[in-house]
Amino acid sequence: MRSTKRCRRQSMQSESSIPLGAAFGEDRLNPRYSLCSLIAIVRFIARVVLAFYLTFFMFSSKAISIESPPQSPGSKKLSTTKTINYLVYGHSVEPYQNLAAKDLSAESDNPILMNSIKGIITDIVVEIMKGTNYQLQPLIRPVKRIKNDMKSGNLGNWIGYGFRGWEKLPEWAGVHFSGVDILTYKLVLLSLKKEVKSEDVFSRLYGEEALWIHGYSKNKSLENFSQRFNIRLVYAKSHINAIKMLISKRALFFMEDEARIRYALMKLGIDANDYNFTPVNQFIRSGAVTLVMNADMDLSIKELIDNRLRELVEEGFIDQIISNYQGQ
Repeated sequence: MRSTKRCRRQSMQSESSIPLGAAFGEDRLNPRYSLCSLIAIVRFIARVVLAFYLTFFMFSSKAISIESPPQSPGSKKLSTTKTINYLVYGHSVEPYQNLAAKDLSAESDNPILMNSIKGIITDIVVEIMKGTNYQLQPLIRPVKRIKNDMKSGNLGNWIGYGFRGWEKLPEWAGVHFSGVDILTYKLVLLSLKKEVKSEDVFSRLYGEEALWIHGYSKNKSLENFSQRFNIRLVYAKSHINAIKMLISKRALFFMEDEARIRYALMKLGIDANDYNFTPVNQFIRSGAVTLVMNADMDLSIKELIDNRLRELVEEGFIDQIISNYQGQ
């Protein structure tokens, strides 16, 4: 114990005067320095090791800060954003979905911005997703193909619209239907007043041709109605095309949803008062339109969509959107 203290005093007094060779044990013949030299060597090595580790820590910390900068709140939100495919049924469903850009193809696998798509359903879906971490990616397909894609289960997470009547059909078992209805699909017979009197519509209908949009499905009620009045269906590629065919007397009637017909007339600048809008709900029941999505979508997303849709109905937002697209 005494030798340690003595060595410590000697070291404090003359540590700086110890020859470098003695510090590394070269002065082995002098016993007075043997223990002190050993302690000095240990201290020297400890200092070197400590200095090395401090230097290494400082440089590695800087490297980490350069290579992995902290994420800003915006970049963190971006990294957690999830994509949901928004299914668009081509050019034949206005005003439910409108392709705002004229050069947009009715079928496209290229990325399309949401501001290229408008319409009643589009405006509602955009409003539902506003402020969430879900990003909508439009996917455009013709009506017939997109229905097959919806039932195939190969589109990942997706959202679109459908009719409540589909829900009861076996082929739609793999699709989730929202519990909230958006609007009513009201089938009417459109005819020119100068060609058909309003009270004579059904008597004139028998054996005539009626326009129908190509790709639209025909349920059992429609088939029965067609057989009852011996109607021959003539196909049009769009609502605009159907109205032009009606004006040119290619057919006497156009059978379609009233809201879609009125929107097409508004786009063409034609006065709707020149036409008969004859409901056929005594033969074909009107159907509700709602949102549909993939059945395996996370339950929290489904609940978010349903709850937000219900709020929009109660707030009157949807009624206002529908009025905007009918020029009312």
